[in-house]
Amino acid sequence: MKGPGFGMDERTRSIVQRVCAVLYVLSMAALWIDLVVREFVLGLPVSGYDDIAMIFTANVLLFIGAVLYYGVVIVPRIRPVKLAAIYGVMVLLGTAFAAVKHGSTSVYAILGHLRIVAAILGIMAAAYALLAYVGHRKIERRITS
Repeated sequence: MKGPGFGMDERTRSIVQRVCAVLYVLSMAALWIDLVVREFVLGLPVSGYDDIAMIFTANVLLFIGAVLYYGVVIVPRIRPVKLAAIYGVMVLLGTAFAAVKHGSTSVYAILGHLRIVAAILGIMAAAYALLAYVGHRKIERRITS
């Protein structure tokens, strides 16, 4: 006998989505804590768990992109000065983290880290801005049609 399957009404679907979201966030937090403990507390070499770190990083980056594309959060218009300040702070924090992690003390090594961090963050910011713009246009087209 064939039935309608596992039917879910709106309320049940909403509860399942909330549970999935909470479990996703908890899983990502636990994975991040595991990576931090392995690197900074246990002092394990990154080569032993770089696959987990890459999966975690890709997951977080894709999650942020999907959230922007599907319009889950509304991104307000940000003034260029504020955007430049946020970008500058992120570049400085990333450069400091890279310099400390790699034990860089020379100015040339730190400038090398600065160039790499600035380029990566610039590419990420451009990709996220494009995803948010395309997602916003898609939502606008759906509303007007």
